[in-house]
Amino acid sequence: MGRPIVKAGRSVVDKQGKVYIESVSNGFYTWQYPSGTIVHYNKWDVDITDSSKAKNSMAPCFTDSKNNVWFTSDNGVYRYDVGAAAWHHIAYKEQNSIPAMRESSDITEDRQGHIWITSVVNGLYEWYTQDGKEILKIITGIVVLVYQLIFAGGYSKALLTHFYGSAVLTGC
Repeated sequence: MGRPIVKAGRSVVDKQGKVYIESVSNGFYTWQYPSGTIVHYNKWDVDITDSSKAKNSMAPCFTDSKNNVWFTSDNGVYRYDVGAAAWHHIAYKEQNSIPAMRESSDITEDRQGHIWITSVVNGLYEWYTQDGKEILKIITGIVVLVYQLIFAGGYSKALLTHFYGSAVLTGC
C-alpha cells in the first residue's frame, strides 16, 4: 500500500466519498474509499506558480454545498472543484484594495452560498460568485457583522461566536 500517512491533521470528505487529509507542513493526502488508494500532494503539485517550496501547508477545511473542497494555507485559500478536477487559488494577492489573505484558518458557508474565511493576519473575508464573477470582500468591523446577523438574517451563528472566542467556526 505504500508509505503511511504522516503528521495527519484535519480532514474533510467530498460528496463522492473521497477523504482529504492534512499532513501538517507536508501538503495533504487523498484517500479513495473503498479502493484504499492513498495519494500524497505537495502544495506545489496543485499550485505550479508556487516555486518557493518554502511552505508546504494546505489544510483541507470544508466541503461546500457545490462539492468544492476548500483548503486553508499561508497565502490565500484553495478551492478544489471536484466535478471539474480544477484548482483555484483565491485572495493570494492584493486586489481592488483588499489585502492579500495571509494565514487563513477557518472556512464556512452561509445559507446564501457565501464563503466566509478567517485569516490570522487580516481578519474576516467574504467570497462568492455573482453573475459569473468572483466577489471578495474584507469585513473590517464587528459592527458590520452584527448588523448582517441581526438585520439581514441568515448568516451563520458560528461567525459571531468566533469573534467572542466561545466557539470556532463550524467549517473546520
